[in-house]
Amino acid sequence: MNWEIIATIAELLGAVGVILTLIYVALQVKQHSIALSREAARHASISNQPVAAAQMNPEVAAIIAKAFLDEEVDLVEQTILDAYFGNWLSTWQECFYDHEVGVLSDEHWEGVLNQMREFMATRACRQGWHVNKTLYTSRFRNLVEEVIQTVPDLVPLDQQLQAFQELESHRAAASKPE
Repeated sequence: MNWEIIATIAELLGAVGVILTLIYVALQVKQHSIALSREAARHASISNQPVAAAQMNPEVAAIIAKAFLDEEVDLVEQTILDAYFGNWLSTWQECFYDHEVGVLSDEHWEGVLNQMREFMATRACRQGWHVNKTLYTSRFRNLVEEVIQTVPDLVPLDQQLQAFQELESHRAAASKPE
């Protein structure tokens, strides 16, 4: 064997090594992107655990229920709702930027938007938003204003009550042992 053949074989092996390395790096980047996306979704869930814990307090839960039933709330209740909705808004803003840079999937983002629409259909949430919207970035404010425009006028109280009762019936039926 002469040195030219050995050099050619070495170059070929080197090229194969580079190709395998590039494939490995591409797979690692893809796995990292998936991990970032999952972490963003997890972070959105975890960041609202204090809000969920507050909902376990019967007094706070009653105030939140009043808001979703579009009942009038007093100043103290509105203050509690502002804090409650403010936590959600902060989480949604983080999700907005996570989605914008591609670490929150379209599927998760659609769920966030649906949740925003549901909340923005309440008078109390809209009041809190209009009072506190300057606490959020201008791009996120524009998004929330667009969401508000897509929400139909406030749902009449009797329709909200009926939906709430249907949900409670469904939950009760689902929790009964067979």
